[in-house]
Amino acid sequence: MKIYNLLLAFSFFSSLSYLHLQAAPPQTQIDVYAKEVFKAPIALSYFSVSTEKNQKETENLNRQLYDILRQDLDFTNYFIFIPPESFLEDPRKMANINYSLWRQLKIKYLITGALKIGETIDISIKVVSIDQEKTIYQESKSSSKDGLRTVMHQFSNEIYEKLTGDKGIFLTKIAFISNHSGFKELYTMDYDGNNIEQLTRLKNIVMLPSWAPSGNKILFSSYATRNKRKNLDLFEIDTTTKQIRTLSKREGLNMGATYSPDGHTIALTLSINSYPNIYFMKPDSSGLHLAAASPESDFSPTFSPDGKKILFVSTRSGNPHLFIKDISQSVREAQRLTYAGKYNAAPQWSKSANKIVFAGQLESHFDLFSIDPKGFVIERLTKSLDNGHNEHPSWSPNGRHIVFYSTRSNKSDIYIITANGSLEKRITHDFGKCLTPAWGPL
Repeated sequence: MKIYNLLLAFSFFSSLSYLHLQAAPPQTQIDVYAKEVFKAPIALSYFSVSTEKNQKETENLNRQLYDILRQDLDFTNYFIFIPPESFLEDPRKMANINYSLWRQLKIKYLITGALKIGETIDISIKVVSIDQEKTIYQESKSSSKDGLRTVMHQFSNEIYEKLTGDKGIFLTKIAFISNHSGFKELYTMDYDGNNIEQLTRLKNIVMLPSWAPSGNKILFSSYATRNKRKNLDLFEIDTTTKQIRTLSKREGLNMGATYSPDGHTIALTLSINSYPNIYFMKPDSSGLHLAAASPESDFSPTFSPDGKKILFVSTRSGNPHLFIKDISQSVREAQRLTYAGKYNAAPQWSKSANKIVFAGQLESHFDLFSIDPKGFVIERLTKSLDNGHNEHPSWSPNGRHIVFYSTRSNKSDIYIITANGSLEKRITHDFGKCLTPAWGPL
Protein backbone atom coordinates (compact mmCIF):
# COMPACT_ATOMS: atom_id res chain seq x y z
CA MET A 1 0.00 0.00 0.00
CA LYS A 2 2.88 2.38 0.76
CA ILE A 3 4.36 1.74 -2.68
CA TYR A 4 0.94 2.31 -4.22
CA ASN A 5 0.53 5.66 -2.48
CA LEU A 6 4.02 6.76 -3.52
CA LEU A 7 3.25 5.91 -7.12
CA LEU A 8 0.02 7.84 -6.99
CA ALA A 9 1.62 10.88 -5.37
CA PHE A 10 4.46 10.96 -7.88
CA SER A 11 2.18 10.57 -10.88
CA PHE A 12 -0.33 13.13 -9.62
CA PHE A 13 2.18 15.95 -9.21
CA SER A 14 4.06 15.12 -12.39
CA SER A 15 0.96 14.87 -14.60
CA LEU A 16 -1.12 18.01 -14.20
CA SER A 17 -1.45 18.50 -17.97
CA TYR A 18 -1.98 16.37 -21.06
CA LEU A 19 0.91 14.10 -21.84
CA HIS A 20 0.48 14.00 -25.63
CA LEU A 21 3.85 14.99 -27.05
CA GLN A 22 3.16 14.67 -30.76
CA ALA A 23 3.56 17.65 -33.06
CA ALA A 24 0.45 19.78 -33.47
CA PRO A 25 -1.53 19.25 -36.67
CA PRO A 26 -0.69 21.86 -39.33
CA GLN A 27 -2.70 25.06 -39.82
CA THR A 28 -4.35 24.98 -36.41
CA GLN A 29 -4.69 27.80 -33.93
CA ILE A 30 -4.40 26.00 -30.57
CA ASP A 31 -1.83 23.28 -29.93
CA VAL A 32 -3.86 20.76 -27.90
CA TYR A 33 -0.97 18.30 -28.23
CA ALA A 34 1.35 20.51 -26.20
CA LYS A 35 2.48 19.32 -22.78
CA GLU A 36 0.63 22.26 -21.23
CA VAL A 37 -2.29 23.93 -22.97
CA PHE A 38 -3.07 27.55 -22.09
CA LYS A 39 -6.69 28.62 -22.38
CA ALA A 40 -7.39 31.07 -25.20
CA PRO A 41 -9.53 34.14 -24.32
CA ILE A 42 -12.55 34.15 -26.59
CA ALA A 43 -15.41 36.61 -27.15
CA LEU A 44 -18.72 35.04 -28.13
CA SER A 45 -21.31 37.59 -29.13
CA TYR A 46 -25.07 37.23 -29.17
CA PHE A 47 -26.38 36.91 -32.72
CA SER A 48 -27.87 39.67 -34.83
CA VAL A 49 -31.47 38.85 -35.76
CA SER A 50 -33.72 39.40 -38.77
CA THR A 51 -37.31 38.37 -38.04
CA GLU A 52 -40.94 39.32 -37.76
CA LYS A 53 -41.38 37.27 -34.57
CA ASN A 54 -42.07 38.96 -31.24
CA GLN A 55 -39.07 40.27 -29.35
CA LYS A 56 -39.35 37.95 -26.33
CA GLU A 57 -39.42 34.81 -28.49
CA THR A 58 -36.46 36.08 -30.48
CA GLU A 59 -34.43 36.88 -27.35
CA ASN A 60 -35.10 33.42 -25.91
CA LEU A 61 -33.96 31.75 -29.14
CA ASN A 62 -30.86 33.93 -29.29
CA ARG A 63 -29.98 33.01 -25.71
CA GLN A 64 -30.61 29.30 -26.39
CA LEU A 65 -28.25 29.17 -29.38
CA TYR A 66 -25.62 31.25 -27.59
CA ASP A 67 -25.74 28.92 -24.58
CA ILE A 68 -25.36 25.74 -26.65
CA LEU A 69 -22.32 27.05 -28.52
CA ARG A 70 -20.70 28.42 -25.38
CA GLN A 71 -21.32 25.25 -23.35
CA ASP A 72 -19.85 23.09 -26.12
CA LEU A 73 -16.65 25.09 -26.45
CA ASP A 74 -16.35 25.65 -22.70
CA PHE A 75 -16.59 21.88 -22.19
CA THR A 76 -13.25 21.41 -23.98
CA ASN A 77 -11.43 23.37 -21.23
CA TYR A 78 -9.34 25.18 -23.87
CA PHE A 79 -11.07 28.57 -23.75
CA ILE A 80 -11.80 31.44 -21.38
CA PHE A 81 -14.98 33.33 -22.25
CA ILE A 82 -15.18 37.10 -21.85
CA PRO A 83 -18.79 38.05 -20.94
CA PRO A 84 -20.61 40.23 -23.51
CA GLU A 85 -21.10 42.89 -20.82
CA SER A 86 -17.33 43.49 -20.91
CA PHE A 87 -17.14 44.09 -24.66
CA LEU A 88 -15.85 47.53 -25.65
CA GLU A 89 -18.04 47.44 -28.76
CA ASP A 90 -21.09 45.49 -29.88
CA PRO A 91 -20.06 43.36 -32.90
CA ARG A 92 -23.69 43.33 -34.07
CA LYS A 93 -23.58 47.12 -34.59
CA MET A 94 -20.13 47.48 -36.15
CA ALA A 95 -19.56 47.31 -39.90
CA ASN A 96 -15.86 46.68 -39.36
CA ILE A 97 -13.96 45.13 -36.48
CA ASN A 98 -11.76 47.43 -34.42
CA TYR A 99 -8.98 44.95 -33.66
CA SER A 100 -7.15 47.29 -31.26
CA LEU A 101 -10.20 47.40 -28.97
CA TRP A 102 -10.38 43.61 -28.79
CA ARG A 103 -6.66 43.40 -28.10
CA GLN A 104 -7.20 45.56 -25.03
CA LEU A 105 -9.28 42.69 -23.63
CA LYS A 106 -6.54 40.19 -24.63
CA ILE A 107 -9.05 38.46 -26.92
CA LYS A 108 -7.69 35.79 -29.29
CA TYR A 109 -10.90 34.93 -31.13
CA LEU A 110 -14.18 36.72 -31.77
CA ILE A 111 -17.24 34.64 -32.65
CA THR A 112 -20.24 36.41 -34.15
CA GLY A 113 -23.43 35.16 -35.71
CA ALA A 114 -26.63 36.12 -37.49
CA LEU A 115 -30.13 34.64 -37.37
CA LYS A 116 -32.84 34.88 -39.98
CA ILE A 117 -36.07 33.51 -38.58
CA GLY A 118 -38.83 32.49 -40.98
CA GLU A 119 -40.33 29.12 -41.89
CA THR A 120 -36.87 27.77 -41.12
CA ILE A 121 -34.12 29.29 -39.01
CA ASP A 122 -31.02 30.33 -40.95
CA ILE A 123 -27.86 30.62 -38.86
CA SER A 124 -24.54 32.10 -39.94
CA ILE A 125 -21.46 31.99 -37.72
CA LYS A 126 -18.05 33.58 -38.20
CA VAL A 127 -14.82 33.18 -36.21
CA VAL A 128 -12.24 35.96 -36.44
CA SER A 129 -8.63 35.69 -35.30
CA ILE A 130 -7.79 38.98 -33.58
CA ASP A 131 -4.04 38.35 -33.82
CA GLN A 132 -4.19 37.54 -37.53
CA GLU A 133 -6.90 40.15 -38.22
CA LYS A 134 -8.82 37.82 -40.50
CA THR A 135 -11.79 35.48 -40.63
CA ILE A 136 -10.67 31.89 -40.10
CA TYR A 137 -14.10 30.20 -40.16
CA GLN A 138 -17.44 31.16 -41.72
CA GLU A 139 -20.41 28.87 -42.30
CA SER A 140 -24.21 28.99 -42.67
CA LYS A 141 -26.82 26.35 -41.90
CA SER A 142 -30.62 26.09 -41.91
CA SER A 143 -32.75 24.20 -39.43
CA SER A 144 -36.21 23.64 -38.11
CA LYS A 145 -36.76 24.59 -34.49
CA ASP A 146 -36.54 20.95 -33.42
CA GLY A 147 -33.13 20.52 -35.05
CA LEU A 148 -31.42 23.58 -33.57
CA ARG A 149 -29.46 21.75 -30.90
CA THR A 150 -28.02 19.36 -33.50
CA VAL A 151 -27.10 22.20 -35.84
CA MET A 152 -25.37 24.14 -33.07
CA HIS A 153 -23.39 21.03 -32.14
CA GLN A 154 -22.34 20.80 -35.80
CA PHE A 155 -21.10 24.40 -35.65
CA SER A 156 -19.22 23.60 -32.44
CA ASN A 157 -17.53 20.57 -34.00
CA GLU A 158 -16.41 22.59 -37.03
CA ILE A 159 -15.14 25.53 -34.97
CA TYR A 160 -13.32 23.25 -32.53
CA GLU A 161 -11.65 21.32 -35.34
CA LYS A 162 -10.66 24.54 -37.12
CA LEU A 163 -9.02 25.91 -33.97
CA THR A 164 -7.36 22.71 -32.76
CA GLY A 165 -7.16 20.22 -35.63
CA ASP A 166 -8.86 17.78 -33.27
CA LYS A 167 -12.22 16.09 -33.84
CA GLY A 168 -15.11 17.47 -31.79
CA ILE A 169 -17.36 15.16 -29.79
CA PHE A 170 -20.44 17.39 -29.58
CA LEU A 171 -22.63 15.06 -31.66
CA THR A 172 -21.59 11.88 -29.87
CA LYS A 173 -23.86 9.75 -27.70
CA ILE A 174 -23.36 8.06 -24.35
CA ALA A 175 -25.09 4.77 -23.54
CA PHE A 176 -25.86 3.97 -19.91
CA ILE A 177 -28.09 1.90 -17.63
CA SER A 178 -30.76 3.43 -15.41
CA ASN A 179 -33.62 2.18 -13.24
CA HIS A 180 -35.65 5.32 -14.03
CA SER A 181 -38.54 3.18 -15.33
CA GLY A 182 -38.45 0.86 -12.33
CA PHE A 183 -36.22 -1.65 -14.15
CA LYS A 184 -32.59 -1.45 -15.20
CA GLU A 185 -32.91 -0.57 -18.87
CA LEU A 186 -30.58 0.76 -21.59
CA TYR A 187 -30.63 4.47 -22.46
CA THR A 188 -28.65 6.86 -24.63
CA MET A 189 -28.12 10.61 -24.27
CA ASP A 190 -26.15 13.39 -25.92
CA TYR A 191 -22.63 13.95 -24.63
CA ASP A 192 -23.95 16.80 -22.43
CA GLY A 193 -26.80 14.80 -20.86
CA ASN A 194 -29.59 16.10 -23.10
CA ASN A 195 -32.01 14.10 -25.27
CA ILE A 196 -32.22 10.98 -23.10
CA GLU A 197 -33.81 8.09 -25.01
CA GLN A 198 -34.86 4.70 -23.65
CA LEU A 199 -33.75 1.89 -25.97
CA THR A 200 -34.85 -1.28 -24.15
CA ARG A 201 -38.13 -2.13 -22.46
CA LEU A 202 -37.32 -5.64 -21.28
CA LYS A 203 -38.54 -5.04 -17.71
CA ASN A 204 -35.50 -6.93 -16.60
CA ILE A 205 -31.90 -6.29 -15.58
CA VAL A 206 -29.88 -4.84 -18.48
CA MET A 207 -26.15 -4.29 -17.96
CA LEU A 208 -22.76 -3.37 -19.46
CA PRO A 209 -23.48 -1.55 -22.75
CA SER A 210 -20.74 -1.33 -25.38
CA TRP A 211 -20.86 0.39 -28.79
CA ALA A 212 -20.08 -1.04 -32.19
CA PRO A 213 -17.50 1.04 -34.12
CA SER A 214 -20.22 2.01 -36.60
CA GLY A 215 -22.15 3.77 -33.83
CA ASN A 216 -25.51 2.22 -34.75
CA LYS A 217 -25.43 -0.88 -32.54
CA ILE A 218 -24.89 -1.51 -28.84
CA LEU A 219 -23.98 -4.76 -27.10
CA PHE A 220 -25.49 -5.49 -23.69
CA SER A 221 -26.22 -8.39 -21.36
CA SER A 222 -29.54 -9.27 -19.78
CA TYR A 223 -31.21 -12.21 -18.10
CA ALA A 224 -33.30 -14.55 -20.24
CA THR A 225 -35.47 -17.41 -19.00
CA ARG A 226 -35.08 -20.83 -20.62
CA ASN A 227 -36.44 -24.06 -19.19
CA LYS A 228 -37.56 -22.10 -16.12
CA ARG A 229 -33.97 -21.02 -15.44
CA LYS A 230 -32.52 -17.55 -15.82
CA ASN A 231 -29.30 -17.12 -17.78
CA LEU A 232 -27.20 -14.01 -18.44
CA ASP A 233 -27.20 -13.78 -22.25
CA LEU A 234 -25.55 -11.37 -24.68
CA PHE A 235 -27.65 -9.18 -26.98
CA GLU A 236 -27.20 -6.46 -29.57
CA ILE A 237 -29.64 -3.63 -30.27
CA ASP A 238 -29.90 -1.50 -33.39
CA THR A 239 -30.13 2.10 -32.11
CA THR A 240 -32.25 3.18 -35.10
CA THR A 241 -34.78 0.36 -35.45
CA LYS A 242 -34.60 -0.74 -31.77
CA GLN A 243 -34.50 -4.36 -32.97
CA ILE A 244 -32.73 -6.72 -30.57
CA ARG A 245 -30.95 -9.94 -31.55
CA THR A 246 -29.34 -12.58 -29.37
CA LEU A 247 -25.59 -13.02 -29.91
CA SER A 248 -24.70 -15.60 -27.27
CA LYS A 249 -26.87 -17.70 -24.98
CA ARG A 250 -24.45 -20.33 -23.80
CA GLU A 251 -25.13 -21.68 -20.33
CA GLY A 252 -23.62 -19.44 -17.68
CA LEU A 253 -22.20 -15.95 -18.17
CA ASN A 254 -22.39 -14.18 -21.53
CA MET A 255 -21.25 -10.67 -20.67
CA GLY A 256 -18.71 -7.85 -20.81
CA ALA A 257 -18.61 -7.87 -24.61
CA THR A 258 -16.70 -5.37 -26.73
CA TYR A 259 -16.00 -4.93 -30.45
CA SER A 260 -12.52 -4.84 -31.98
CA PRO A 261 -11.65 -1.48 -33.63
CA ASP A 262 -12.37 -2.86 -37.12
CA GLY A 263 -15.70 -4.33 -36.00
CA HIS A 264 -14.79 -7.84 -37.20
CA THR A 265 -14.40 -9.45 -33.77
CA ILE A 266 -16.29 -9.45 -30.48
CA ALA A 267 -14.49 -10.25 -27.24
CA LEU A 268 -16.68 -11.43 -24.38
CA THR A 269 -16.63 -13.29 -21.09
CA LEU A 270 -18.09 -16.80 -21.03
CA SER A 271 -18.15 -19.33 -18.20
CA ILE A 272 -18.21 -22.43 -20.40
CA ASN A 273 -15.70 -24.29 -18.22
CA SER A 274 -16.99 -23.00 -14.88
CA TYR A 275 -14.40 -20.20 -14.68
CA PRO A 276 -15.14 -16.98 -16.59
CA ASN A 277 -12.67 -16.67 -19.50
CA ILE A 278 -12.27 -14.34 -22.48
CA TYR A 279 -13.43 -15.63 -25.86
CA PHE A 280 -13.50 -14.21 -29.39
CA MET A 281 -16.27 -14.60 -31.91
CA LYS A 282 -17.51 -12.97 -35.09
CA PRO A 283 -20.46 -10.51 -35.02
CA ASP A 284 -22.65 -13.24 -36.52
CA SER A 285 -21.84 -15.39 -33.44
CA SER A 286 -19.69 -17.86 -35.38
CA GLY A 287 -16.01 -18.68 -34.96
CA LEU A 288 -15.98 -18.88 -31.16
CA HIS A 289 -12.53 -19.56 -29.70
CA LEU A 290 -10.66 -19.02 -26.45
CA ALA A 291 -8.64 -15.79 -26.32
CA ALA A 292 -6.52 -16.43 -23.23
CA ALA A 293 -6.54 -19.79 -21.47
CA SER A 294 -6.52 -19.61 -17.68
CA PRO A 295 -7.70 -21.73 -14.74
CA GLU A 296 -8.68 -18.47 -13.03
CA SER A 297 -11.27 -15.77 -13.80
CA ASP A 298 -10.68 -13.43 -16.77
CA PHE A 299 -13.18 -10.70 -17.62
CA SER A 300 -13.73 -7.10 -18.88
CA PRO A 301 -11.83 -7.31 -22.20
CA THR A 302 -10.86 -4.23 -24.22
CA PHE A 303 -8.85 -4.01 -27.46
CA SER A 304 -5.75 -1.93 -28.16
CA PRO A 305 -6.22 0.84 -30.77
CA ASP A 306 -4.61 -1.31 -33.49
CA GLY A 307 -6.63 -4.37 -32.50
CA LYS A 308 -3.50 -6.50 -31.99
CA LYS A 309 -3.66 -6.74 -28.21
CA ILE A 310 -6.35 -7.50 -25.67
CA LEU A 311 -6.43 -6.01 -22.18
CA PHE A 312 -8.49 -7.65 -19.46
CA VAL A 313 -8.92 -8.19 -15.72
CA SER A 314 -7.75 -11.49 -14.23
CA THR A 315 -7.42 -13.20 -10.86
CA ARG A 316 -4.61 -15.46 -12.15
CA SER A 317 -2.15 -13.74 -9.77
CA GLY A 318 -4.53 -13.48 -6.81
CA ASN A 319 -6.48 -10.23 -6.56
CA PRO A 320 -8.00 -8.85 -9.78
CA HIS A 321 -5.37 -6.98 -11.82
CA LEU A 322 -4.91 -5.89 -15.43
CA PHE A 323 -3.21 -8.15 -17.99
CA ILE A 324 -2.28 -7.63 -21.64
CA LYS A 325 -2.03 -10.35 -24.27
CA ASP A 326 -0.69 -10.04 -27.81
CA ILE A 327 -3.40 -11.81 -29.81
CA SER A 328 -1.29 -11.85 -32.97
CA GLN A 329 1.00 -14.34 -31.17
CA SER A 330 -1.14 -17.23 -29.97
CA VAL A 331 1.62 -18.88 -27.94
CA ARG A 332 2.66 -15.85 -25.90
CA GLU A 333 1.27 -15.66 -22.36
CA ALA A 334 -0.59 -12.66 -21.01
CA GLN A 335 1.62 -10.09 -19.29
CA ARG A 336 0.62 -8.49 -16.01
CA LEU A 337 0.23 -4.69 -16.25
CA THR A 338 -0.80 -3.51 -12.76
CA TYR A 339 0.71 -4.54 -9.44
CA ALA A 340 -0.61 -1.94 -7.01
CA GLY A 341 -3.95 -1.92 -5.21
CA LYS A 342 -6.37 -4.61 -4.06
CA TYR A 343 -8.75 -4.61 -7.01
CA ASN A 344 -8.35 -3.10 -10.49
CA ALA A 345 -11.40 -3.28 -12.71
CA ALA A 346 -13.25 -2.05 -15.81
CA PRO A 347 -10.27 -1.03 -17.98
CA GLN A 348 -10.67 0.73 -21.29
CA TRP A 349 -7.97 1.38 -23.86
CA SER A 350 -8.26 4.76 -25.54
CA LYS A 351 -8.82 4.50 -29.29
CA SER A 352 -7.04 7.80 -30.01
CA ALA A 353 -4.42 8.02 -27.24
CA ASN A 354 -2.25 5.10 -26.22
CA LYS A 355 -3.43 5.23 -22.63
CA ILE A 356 -5.55 2.98 -20.42
CA VAL A 357 -8.09 4.09 -17.84
CA PHE A 358 -9.45 1.81 -15.09
CA ALA A 359 -11.14 1.78 -11.69
CA GLY A 360 -8.83 0.91 -8.81
CA GLN A 361 -9.64 0.22 -5.18
CA LEU A 362 -7.74 2.46 -2.80
CA GLU A 363 -8.55 3.15 0.87
CA SER A 364 -11.71 1.00 0.55
CA HIS A 365 -13.01 3.14 -2.35
CA PHE A 366 -12.88 2.81 -6.11
CA ASP A 367 -11.37 5.73 -8.01
CA LEU A 368 -10.25 6.28 -11.58
CA PHE A 369 -6.63 5.89 -12.64
CA SER A 370 -4.83 5.93 -15.97
CA ILE A 371 -1.72 4.02 -16.96
CA ASP A 372 0.41 3.69 -20.08
CA PRO A 373 0.49 0.27 -21.82
CA LYS A 374 4.03 -0.35 -20.53
CA GLY A 375 2.96 0.20 -16.94
CA PHE A 376 5.49 2.97 -16.30
CA VAL A 377 3.26 5.95 -15.44
CA ILE A 378 0.11 5.75 -13.33
CA GLU A 379 -2.09 8.77 -12.62
CA ARG A 380 -4.91 9.20 -10.14
CA LEU A 381 -7.81 11.01 -11.82
CA THR A 382 -10.53 11.15 -9.13
CA LYS A 383 -10.83 11.07 -5.36
CA SER A 384 -13.87 9.42 -3.78
CA LEU A 385 -16.18 11.64 -1.76
CA ASP A 386 -18.75 10.83 0.92
CA ASN A 387 -17.76 7.13 1.00
CA GLY A 388 -18.86 6.80 -2.62
CA HIS A 389 -17.13 5.14 -5.57
CA ASN A 390 -16.03 6.38 -9.00
CA GLU A 391 -16.29 3.48 -11.44
CA HIS A 392 -16.60 2.11 -14.96
CA PRO A 393 -14.72 4.71 -17.03
CA SER A 394 -15.14 5.08 -20.79
CA TRP A 395 -13.09 7.30 -23.13
CA SER A 396 -14.50 9.95 -25.42
CA PRO A 397 -13.68 9.04 -29.04
CA ASN A 398 -11.02 11.78 -29.27
CA GLY A 399 -9.37 10.70 -26.00
CA ARG A 400 -9.83 14.11 -24.34
CA HIS A 401 -12.50 13.16 -21.78
CA ILE A 402 -13.67 10.21 -19.71
CA VAL A 403 -17.24 9.39 -18.68
CA PHE A 404 -17.92 7.35 -15.53
CA TYR A 405 -20.50 6.85 -12.82
CA SER A 406 -20.17 7.93 -9.21
CA THR A 407 -22.11 6.88 -6.12
CA ARG A 408 -21.22 9.97 -4.11
CA SER A 409 -23.87 11.56 -1.83
CA ASN A 410 -25.87 8.30 -1.79
CA LYS A 411 -26.77 8.75 -5.45
CA SER A 412 -25.55 7.16 -8.66
CA ASP A 413 -25.03 9.60 -11.53
CA ILE A 414 -22.96 9.96 -14.68
CA TYR A 415 -20.00 12.35 -14.66
CA ILE A 416 -17.40 13.47 -17.18
CA ILE A 417 -13.81 14.52 -16.50
CA THR A 418 -10.96 15.67 -18.71
CA ALA A 419 -8.33 13.04 -19.49
CA ASN A 420 -6.01 14.36 -16.76
CA GLY A 421 -8.81 14.67 -14.18
CA SER A 422 -8.60 18.47 -14.02
CA LEU A 423 -12.25 19.27 -14.76
CA GLU A 424 -15.36 17.38 -13.69
CA LYS A 425 -19.01 17.76 -14.70
CA ARG A 426 -22.15 15.90 -13.66
CA ILE A 427 -24.45 15.21 -16.62
CA THR A 428 -27.38 13.21 -15.18
CA HIS A 429 -29.72 14.67 -12.59
CA ASP A 430 -32.64 12.96 -10.88
CA PHE A 431 -32.90 10.17 -13.45
CA GLY A 432 -32.79 7.21 -11.12
CA LYS A 433 -29.71 5.12 -10.48
CA CYS A 434 -27.43 5.65 -13.48
CA LEU A 435 -24.66 3.10 -14.13
CA THR A 436 -21.93 1.82 -16.49
CA PRO A 437 -21.75 4.54 -19.18
CA ALA A 438 -20.17 3.83 -22.56
CA TRP A 439 -19.15 6.69 -24.85
CA GLY A 440 -20.10 6.13 -28.49
CA PRO A 441 -17.89 6.78 -31.55
CA LEU A 442 -17.77 9.92 -33.66
